[in-house]
Amino acid sequence: MMKRTIGYGRCVLFLLLAAVFLLTACQTKEKQQVSLDTNSQTLKIKGVAYDISNKEVSEDAIQKLAYRFKAYLVLDSDNKLRQAKSIRAVMDYAKEQLDDKKATSSTPLLFIGNVYQTTDGLAVSIKDSYYKLEKTSAKSSDKLDLTALIKSSDSESRDVKLSSTNARKLTIGNQDYHISDILMSEDNLGSYVSTLSESVTFETKTGKILDKSELTKLTDASAADRTSWDYGDIYHTKENADDLVVAINNDYHLLQKEN
Repeated sequence: MMKRTIGYGRCVLFLLLAAVFLLTACQTKEKQQVSLDTNSQTLKIKGVAYDISNKEVSEDAIQKLAYRFKAYLVLDSDNKLRQAKSIRAVMDYAKEQLDDKKATSSTPLLFIGNVYQTTDGLAVSIKDSYYKLEKTSAKSSDKLDLTALIKSSDSESRDVKLSSTNARKLTIGNQDYHISDILMSEDNLGSYVSTLSESVTFETKTGKILDKSELTKLTDASAADRTSWDYGDIYHTKENADDLVVAINNDYHLLQKEN
């Protein structure tokens, strides 16, 4: 009986390890399905090269998410595109290479997002729009110029600032917002707006942001009334282009306008 129990336990352990391995392999494969070639400014999807055309696709034509993808682009001193997988990596690069630019969350960036199935093929999310993907052709003349697009973002980008005192308040452009407790699913995310690269700890009830001196005085009892937030990307929602959400600790909080 003991040998049979041990054998059964080993079998279950083997099956669990196999399941974890297969899940990891599938996730890795999914991440590798889409890549961006900054030299040719083309997207490769499952080994097939696509040009990003300058033909915009209406939001009504977007049917469903086809492939997850995220890339941040910035221009180097030679006007060549550079990409990174996180906003922090772009900021680090900007500090090192772009001495003439101030490396902040408002540094001009170009965000390329997910690939979507449309009523007429595929489209990719760039800034506040969707652009049609077409299989690469030497005769293509309507290709989107990503370099020109990122240069134009200098005048179009909206500054995003977190309140210096309240963790639940932020400003986008000239509009103040309250960060609500209403959560949106990732499937409801629309086009990318900007990124808020901040991390704070605050009083849960009041939203008051704690400074370094206050953090060092935290006790086990007071820590229970504290919350830490890591802020990230800001998006429009698919249901309403006027609605915005902000990523916080891997959740998406709906932003509510303040008068």
